[in-house]
Amino acid sequence: MKPLHTLSTFSFKKVLHHIFDVDTEGKTEHGDINILPKHIAVADIGNSKIVVLIASMNKKGEIEVIGMGEEKSEGVVKGVVSNILKTSQCLKKALDKATEQAGFIPDSIIAGISCTINVHKHHSILTRKDSFLEITANDISELETEIHQSLLYSDEKVIYTTAQHFSVDSEHGIIDPKGMTGTKLETTFKLITCQLTYFKNLERCCNLLNITLKAVYPSIIASAKSILHDDEIAEGVALVDIGAGNANLAVFKNGILLHAESIPFGGNNITKDIAEFTGLPFNKAEKIKLQYAEAIHTNINSKDIIEIEVLKQRKRVVYKKDIAFVAQCRLEEILDLIDYSIMKHIQKENIVFGLVFIGGVSKTHLFKRLAKLIINTDCVVFPKTKLIFTSVKPEIKAQLNNPVYSTALGLLKLEIRGQ
Repeated sequence: MKPLHTLSTFSFKKVLHHIFDVDTEGKTEHGDINILPKHIAVADIGNSKIVVLIASMNKKGEIEVIGMGEEKSEGVVKGVVSNILKTSQCLKKALDKATEQAGFIPDSIIAGISCTINVHKHHSILTRKDSFLEITANDISELETEIHQSLLYSDEKVIYTTAQHFSVDSEHGIIDPKGMTGTKLETTFKLITCQLTYFKNLERCCNLLNITLKAVYPSIIASAKSILHDDEIAEGVALVDIGAGNANLAVFKNGILLHAESIPFGGNNITKDIAEFTGLPFNKAEKIKLQYAEAIHTNINSKDIIEIEVLKQRKRVVYKKDIAFVAQCRLEEILDLIDYSIMKHIQKENIVFGLVFIGGVSKTHLFKRLAKLIINTDCVVFPKTKLIFTSVKPEIKAQLNNPVYSTALGLLKLEIRGQ
């Protein structure tokens, strides 16, 4: 997309209408366009929580978050909507909280999902009719159109596309071909897809609320947009989000997405392990995990005990060291799988900025130490998000660099500023 200041008034109005669904018909007293911004809504549909943000453009031209809602997630298992009614009810509660703050009810929403993903490479070629005309964003869009028309992905939903380096005629390794001339434009796209049924179930949830599901992005890509910096993506970095249902991974190098994967283990697996070991129900095991689980068990006093109330006037005693041992075993398995996934695609010494961990599991005591021991590279745990947006509401502003909301904030950036 061209810089906004280079666009004609008509094109500028079209861009704003596309991004914000704005009414740009009014004029100011100086004859300038009076932009009346409406809103854009995003939802992070997670296994443990649903977060909704509503944003608009303020008078200074800044993107401002004006509504925020959070609700415990139900009906979502490993990033997939398994109970449409329950998930739609949770989404409605989060949406209601956000709309109450924003004073506006959106009619469409952009969602982030953390389900199992598939990664494909797709080579596209465009033969241009006039080789003397400059290559524009429209030419690149034509290359992308071929992906969505391809029957190769008929049972999948393409939720993210990103071009690797371009070639123009005999010149290769081009990062951005716009402005160049040539006959043959080609590139290899990295595609992220999910099962079509996953998308349809989420779409049905939105339909029940009379809201249109405008677009869906992988949550790990959205988080990368709000967490990672350009120099990290250029020099090499891996972002890992270990959530309740699964662990999502994205590896970046030379400014492009190198690899993405979903590993089907997360915090809920640790809870289930503790429940099986202690004989406790899941909800009580979850509380034990949050209070006592540690990533390394060796330094815990073997005599330290935990008293757990099972029934009224009935308690069960377990050793704290045993709880930590159960948690450590599962964490080691998850980290081993992450390590293996990375080594298949890049040598770790080429990941200059190491691994960046987010997600509730990475808050486990001594997690960073265990990750360094297993993966043998630099690790950063729970960094603050970049301050991309602003808000005049103190209760929202205080959360805008909290990595818990990295997916929702990244969704805003993806939709507003492009991929």
